[in-house]
Amino acid sequence: MIVVSTPINAPCADIDPTIALSYFELYAQSMGVGTVWCGLAYKLFKMFPELCEYIEIPEGYKVGYAMLFGPSEIEYKRATQPEPYKIISVRKNKKQTTFTDKIKRYFWNWIR
Repeated sequence: MIVVSTPINAPCADIDPTIALSYFELYAQSMGVGTVWCGLAYKLFKMFPELCEYIEIPEGYKVGYAMLFGPSEIEYKRATQPEPYKIISVRKNKKQTTFTDKIKRYFWNWIR
């Protein structure tokens, strides 16, 4: 289990642990290690502060979240592949627009 903690007075104390664990999750999965976000452990650390002392979280820090990791039984071969698509390029028309063309365009856009 990995438990992330942040200083209580940090500017982004609530979101920094989530970002750190997200990167840990991506890196672990790239190495074939499975991960699970563990809300139960997070709640236990909140309910029983003595657990924070047991895992030696420093004074003035709070638990951000907990993640379990280990060997994965699920293996993803590869992501789905989309159908081939055609890229269409739109080029600006070089035709000069007249004042009446602008009025027509304004009128049709206004009534839509």
